[in-house]
Amino acid sequence: MTQTTMTAAEFKRLSAEERKPKAHRDKSHAMPMPAGAHITREGDTVKATLAFPPSDNSITRHAARMVKGEPLSMDYPSGESKQYARSVKELAKDKPCVPLKGEVAVEVTLYRPRKTGDVYRCKLLLDTLQGIAYENDSQVRELSIKQRDDKERPRVEVVVWKLAKKELFE
Repeated sequence: MTQTTMTAAEFKRLSAEERKPKAHRDKSHAMPMPAGAHITREGDTVKATLAFPPSDNSITRHAARMVKGEPLSMDYPSGESKQYARSVKELAKDKPCVPLKGEVAVEVTLYRPRKTGDVYRCKLLLDTLQGIAYENDSQVRELSIKQRDDKERPRVEVVVWKLAKKELFE
C-alpha cells in the first residue's frame, strides 16, 4: 500500500467529500433491488415491488456549526437514503409510468428480514414514489401499512390506487 503525502495548501483545496476516508464517502451507486423488483401501472393502479427501505431513523443526518457567531443546525439526507431513492428512480426509468393525479390510497406491505424494527419505514418510500406513482405525497389520503417476515427475500410491496369521489365521502 502506497501512501501519498500532500502539503497543507493541497489538502485545503480538496472538497469536504474528498477529505473523508474512502470508507466514509457517500457512495454514488444505487442500492441493489431484489429479484422481481418492478413498478407497473394498470389503469388507475400502480404496483411496485422494491428493496426493503432503510429505517426512517436513518434517512437524515444532522449537522451543527457556528456561522458568523450564530449556531446553524441543519438536517440533510443520508447516503443510504440517497442510494435507496436512486435505485427506485433507476428502476422506474426502465418502465416509466405516468403518475396518478388526484387523491390516492396507498397500501404498503413490508417483508422484513428479521423480527425486529417497526413499521415506520414509509416516509422515505412515500417521498421516493413522488413523480413515479403519484405527483406529490400530499395526494395520499389513505395509508395502510402491514408488516410480515421473510428473511429469505426482504422487500416492500406497494399498491397505489386513485380514489373515486364517492370513496372520499364514506
